[in-house]
Amino acid sequence: MRLTYNGQCKNNKSISYFCTSHKYRKNLGFAIISAIFVLVILSLISTFLINLFINTQASSNILLLGQRAYFAAQSGLEWGLTKVAANPTGPCPTTTNININQGGILGFTAVVSCSKSGATFTITSVASKGVFGAFEYVTNTVVGTYG
Repeated sequence: MRLTYNGQCKNNKSISYFCTSHKYRKNLGFAIISAIFVLVILSLISTFLINLFINTQASSNILLLGQRAYFAAQSGLEWGLTKVAANPTGPCPTTTNININQGGILGFTAVVSCSKSGATFTITSVASKGVFGAFEYVTNTVVGTYG
């Protein structure tokens, strides 16, 4: 849009751009610059807050998965101790993969292994979920002895 002077100014009382004095004309546009500045600042603040919220949610999710991995490993340890307690004079049970498909630890895999030294059994349970290197990969290890 091109501004043109139409000669309608009467005693400089019109609000047209061409009828304002030069003193006021140099301040025109200052409000738009201030508004753009405020909008940029508000958008930066909102972007920061959104990123903070997303990172907090991701951290909470990882902590929850870590607790679930601990309980899945604990379940594997209890399974291994039950097998050893059923035959305390026999050999160690073989290494077993347990796919957990119930409750809050659904989707975890516990790998239970055993070693025997004299009359003492050492049961190791490693629970994991996800693929190593993925964002939601989590693992936890629990070791227990019997005897």
